[in-house]
Amino acid sequence: MDLDRLNKRAKNLKKFLPEFVAVHGATPALSACQELAARLEGIPSYHAAQQRASSGPAPAKKVSSALGALECWIWEDIKGWRKPRAWQEPGSAVLSLSRRDSDMAEIEGMLDDHLEKSLPGPVSYLKEMSPKALQKLVKLSEKAREMEPGFLYATALQVGALTELNRAEEAAWLGAAQVALVDFQVLPPGFAGEISYLEASNRGYHRLNHHLVLALQACGRHEEAAAVAHKMVRFWPRDNLGFRLLVP
Repeated sequence: MDLDRLNKRAKNLKKFLPEFVAVHGATPALSACQELAARLEGIPSYHAAQQRASSGPAPAKKVSSALGALECWIWEDIKGWRKPRAWQEPGSAVLSLSRRDSDMAEIEGMLDDHLEKSLPGPVSYLKEMSPKALQKLVKLSEKAREMEPGFLYATALQVGALTELNRAEEAAWLGAAQVALVDFQVLPPGFAGEISYLEASNRGYHRLNHHLVLALQACGRHEEAAAVAHKMVRFWPRDNLGFRLLVP
């Protein structure tokens, strides 16, 4: 049994379960449980998992040094999740990793454990971490990105930690470069839909943009920060991370 992967599933379940029970109750339908199981594996939906299974094992491919295994899926009411295919694609997008192996589970667990030990409470911010803890977070995030360049959660943590360590220029360069790759190479061209924060796999992208705004502001690049914030409000008007509060 792969204990690292099992532990990562348990942590994901701890995060997702309260919302799942609130929506589906104590006796959810099998279809709802199938959707939850797929997302615990990093797959956008159970339908997407069925599509992957029916197509057989994916051929081995070289991981891109820039984007890794990051993929974009679009929700279509009739057919479910599909790959994007149009200019100015509407609909709801999910950014997910096509790989979920034991190495990934281990490094995600290391990041989560470090945050739990270094932050004073569950609702805390990176600025509350000690410089030593921030430096360790930078190293762990770098290790995660080397393993999987498309792991946006790790990039977001690295950008945030660098900013708090007064290395805002470095943070802004890293964050802007990764966001540009996602916006222009992973998302459909001229994407006109939404990127929901409620989709767990999208949260790395939201957090990366959030830390990028803070890094740009720390560098005095306020117009660029405002452009990023307005883009994110357009992608997700419910604005769970408060981009509207960061800029005029």
